Amino acid sequence: MKLNRSLTAALALSLTAVLGACGSNDAGTTDTKSTTGSTAKSDGAAQGKVGDEVDLSAFYGDIATAMKEKKSYRFTGDSAAGKLSGQMRVDGDKTAMRMETTVDGEAATILFVDGVMYMGGMDDLPAGKTFIKIDPKGDDPMSKMMGPALSQMAESADPTAALADLEGLKAKVVEVKDGTTTYEMTVTAEQQQKLAAEKLKDMGMDTGSLPTPSTAPAPMVVRQTIGADNLPTVVKITGSPEATMTITYSGWGEDVDVAAPPADKVATFSDMM
Repeated sequence: MKLNRSLTAALALSLTAVLGACGSNDAGTTDTKSTTGSTAKSDGAAQGKVGDEVDLSAFYGDIATAMKEKKSYRFTGDSAAGKLSGQMRVDGDKTAMRMETTVDGEAATILFVDGVMYMGGMDDLPAGKTFIKIDPKGDDPMSKMMGPALSQMAESADPTAALADLEGLKAKVVEVKDGTTTYEMTVTAEQQQKLAAEKLKDMGMDTGSLPTPSTAPAPMVVRQTIGADNLPTVVKITGSPEATMTITYSGWGEDVDVAAPPADKVATFSDMM
């Protein structure tokens, strides 16, 4: 059994674009504190002037509230690993996603429905099968490994959500244009280490294999553009070449149509062993 490059990259992209969001999506309105120490009630994310700095956690509540109200969105992405596009609904046990990816000219499809992930585009599937599934309730090694991550997809919406949990992380206003505000944040190697460890712990996975700070990735720069409605429009993550990605959002609140493939077209990893 093997995963081709297209499908491996597609799975990595899906986890980056979607599971990267697993963090604090708690709705609420909080106070925004500037570097001068003044406090102002946040009436929307698209505020401030270029050069202002705020604690990301201070204004993220408004963004989380707006995303939770809309529940669904479309997205496109571009990274060193490939391109992606899709749609997602974040709504508890109704959470669903469909994503198409292209890597080195090879296409792959990722579906997430009823808590189960289906991957299309794998080499060596049994005759008549077009998808293989990862089921949190499955007994095969892949399902056991990925199950905890899939269970968190219902909490996902925005790739910067986890950053809001980093105490003291500053977001600097770098552009205010046409009703949108773009913030830039720099996440150090140590902060990336902390986020990775917390996420693995949440997923019930061992953190012993994480790199030490001396071998951790270079600082990661995150630029996020927020509309006057407090909804993300673009997120650009720049770090190492393999950790660089731009994601564009649209269609907030639109219907999402995702269905599981026919059961007779689905294989399990156990079938491949």
